[in-house]
Amino acid sequence: MLDGHVHPDYAEVAASLVRQIPKNQHAGAAVCVYHGGKPVVDIWGGNKDGDGNEWGADTTVASFSTTKGVMSTLLHILVDQGKADYDDPVAKHWPEFGENGKDGITIRHVLCHEAGLYRVSEMISTPAEMLDWAHMLNVMEEAEPAHEPDEVHGYHALTYGWIIGGLIEAIAGRPLRTVLQEELVDPLQLDGMFIGMPHNEMYRRARLANGLMDEARALLVVGSSLMVFSSFRFCHRARERGVPMAALNLGRTRADEWLQLKVQTRCA
Repeated sequence: MLDGHVHPDYAEVAASLVRQIPKNQHAGAAVCVYHGGKPVVDIWGGNKDGDGNEWGADTTVASFSTTKGVMSTLLHILVDQGKADYDDPVAKHWPEFGENGKDGITIRHVLCHEAGLYRVSEMISTPAEMLDWAHMLNVMEEAEPAHEPDEVHGYHALTYGWIIGGLIEAIAGRPLRTVLQEELVDPLQLDGMFIGMPHNEMYRRARLANGLMDEARALLVVGSSLMVFSSFRFCHRARERGVPMAALNLGRTRADEWLQLKVQTRCA
């Protein structure tokens, strides 16, 4: 059973969502579609957690790697405001970033995943480091690129959030959360979008179901290397940190512990 509304022309979207929600287990989902600036589909159904609580109109979900799109949008806004140019070296705004051969990396390079800074397994020793925003900015400052900028394309799966987020903070002179709130959330009157979900909003979150693994492990694909991080107990500390990350593919973990690391949206 679904709640919400759907335009008759988009009835098949609702039918597809019904087919996607498992019948005999606690799981749910939502979908929202805009056409011509108007919502033609805004529906949800099923359960938001293993306790059987129903998915509601205000339920939020972690958007995972689409966080990159939000971060990029914030940077585009700052460029549109005349505060930076795409061909500016990142170090023009964030001088410390220019260390170890990165002085020629431009904003355009990092937006296009051409900065050569995707080998996070060579930058940190433990996954716990990723929970410390200030530390990871320092890691990006000290990192050495795998190749010259604009030479090849390499997907910055995990490092994109710190590179772009640190750049946004340097250009705007404000914390990333504040930039998100003032430049996107408030002007667009967005409900339920957070980087760092507040404690008083946690009741809204949906838990991740049907992960790829039964244990609290994560597979992090970084370039050509595959790292398996076991015992993700440090995830519990994430609730206190609110560190934005660009991508993290979790198996069956306590995904709500990561909600303060990711962008939250009401429909994704």
